[in-house]
Amino acid sequence: MSLRRFNPRRDANEGEIIDTLEKLGFNVSTVSSTGIPDLLVSRRELFHLAEVKMPGGRTQKAQDDFRAKHSGTIWRLECPADCVSLSNKVP
Repeated sequence: MSLRRFNPRRDANEGEIIDTLEKLGFNVSTVSSTGIPDLLVSRRELFHLAEVKMPGGRTQKAQDDFRAKHSGTIWRLECPADCVSLSNKVP
């Protein structure tokens, strides 16, 4: 399920990240709006926000502003190992 309303540039590793999360039992939706994290991830009735970045990639100002405004955790996922780490840290 995609909530995309325009055609944003996606990180090249996003497909691999989504596939890994789904194999780990997460439901994944892509989200596209300026500054909002790339993925809405859920498992066992809990939702998580995740930002997909290429290794070493930088966040944009709008993303930094979103993070400053909202107090919740936003997971940064660069590779499948980051997905496994997320899976091990959340129910």
